[in-house]
Amino acid sequence: MKQLTSLFIGSILAFSISAQDMSNAGTYMDYFNEIYEPIQKDMWDYTSSVAKGKKAKKIDKKRVELLQTYATAESKVSRAKAFEDDTSLRDEVEKWLKTCQIILNEDYGKIMDLEELSESSYDNMEAYIKARQLAGDHMEEANANLSSATETFAREHGVKLIESESKLGNKLEKAGEVFDYYDEIYLVFFKPYKQEMYLMDAVNSGDVPAIEQNRKMLLDDAVEAQDKLKEINSLNSDPTLVDAAKEMMAFYKDEAEKEALVYKEFFMTKERFETVKASFEALKKKDQTQEAVDEYNGAINDYNAAVEAYNETNNSLNEQREKALNNWNKSVDKFLSKHAI
Repeated sequence: MKQLTSLFIGSILAFSISAQDMSNAGTYMDYFNEIYEPIQKDMWDYTSSVAKGKKAKKIDKKRVELLQTYATAESKVSRAKAFEDDTSLRDEVEKWLKTCQIILNEDYGKIMDLEELSESSYDNMEAYIKARQLAGDHMEEANANLSSATETFAREHGVKLIESESKLGNKLEKAGEVFDYYDEIYLVFFKPYKQEMYLMDAVNSGDVPAIEQNRKMLLDDAVEAQDKLKEINSLNSDPTLVDAAKEMMAFYKDEAEKEALVYKEFFMTKERFETVKASFEALKKKDQTQEAVDEYNGAINDYNAAVEAYNETNNSLNEQREKALNNWNKSVDKFLSKHAI
């Protein structure tokens, strides 16, 4: 997900003039800097919260507040005078403010709609992440246009810029790379994660054909994910996220190859037991031969053994899953906190 990059080229001048002197090109630029900088920080706080997984609907109040801030700033900018008949900088700032409002209204409005369904399937999660990335792309384009206009204004009016980018802009650009990286790995992680849920649904319903179908699909997804993770290098020499994802995939692969077969066998054994039980109980007392009794007792023993194996497997899987998911969640928090502002 591309995040906010620097908006203005840092206007640290080679000379010092009162910021209130709008007749000077440098302080004219500073006037707009003072308008956009706090908004940029607030926008970053909002978009990064969404990127880190905070539900956009839960923080919609912040989006509404931002929209009002942008509208107020736009009104202020629109009243600014031209500098020596040059309206380019003022116009570009005003355009940027309008674009940000469109992004918040349209892009993040769509994001809120998509997040409601994002957990329901891999395709929906992919669409949700792409919508977030598209919002970042739109913001990046608007920021690049504004930075270019600022450079041009400074060059044409003799303003010497010492910094090539603002410190915040540098941080935001690096954080954007981190979120792109996280999104890539998260989609790899999510497909088997969701497929395992389908497998558990089949187990809970006791549907043997569905268990086998979803077991095979989970195995395929886990192996595919392992192959993809091999191609993803660590970011900033930090393998935390990839390693946590690999641990999850190893769990899913093992579950599909071994433990899910225990579930399948249990329900098949249960079905056989119920068939034998029904046949035996349908016999009249005089017709219950020793052979029939032995068959019935054998079916009971098989069923009891299957129940024990099912419970042991279920408990073990729950413990392993909880451990792996906790490690994944902690690794995500640690990774984003370390690398993404």
